[in-house]
Amino acid sequence: MKALLALSCLIALMLVGCNKPPAPAPPAPQAPAAEPKPAAESPAAEPTEPKVTADDVKKEVGEAVTTTAKYADQKKDEFIAAAKVKLAELSDKIDALKDKASDKTSELSDSAKSSWRKMREQLEIQKAAAAEKLAKLKDTTGQAWDEAKAGMTQALDDAEQTYEKVKSTLTGEEKEPPITTEPN
Repeated sequence: MKALLALSCLIALMLVGCNKPPAPAPPAPQAPAAEPKPAAESPAAEPTEPKVTADDVKKEVGEAVTTTAKYADQKKDEFIAAAKVKLAELSDKIDALKDKASDKTSELSDSAKSSWRKMREQLEIQKAAAAEKLAKLKDTTGQAWDEAKAGMTQALDDAEQTYEKVKSTLTGEEKEPPITTEPN
């Protein structure tokens, strides 16, 4: 009986031993650990940017406003220069048309002469209105600039159309290509 008891304990131990999870494998040999680098030398530690302050923001906003104002002034000066050129070209064209008309006045009837004078007066009025708007352009800003620019463009376009109408009426010549106020 003792033998049977010993045998059953042995079998019980074997069964209990089979139900145990396997023992973990011994860890693989590791290279000796390197000493940690100081933060300044560590590749993972990126240099940090200085904090942005309210003064930094004010400075950069001020620079942006200044740059924007300079850009707007440049565009304004370009437009004014182009408008001056267009007005000068229109004035030259009107003078040339007057010369042609003076050569033809002897050929014109009284009603045609009267019509020519009225059209020439209207053309001169429109040219003067464009010149006046041009003189006011330099001092305008903001919303007033947008309105003055649009008014100047319209005044030049109106004077150009009147010129073409007078020219075709007087000389029968075709319309010349328009002069633009936008710089290239």
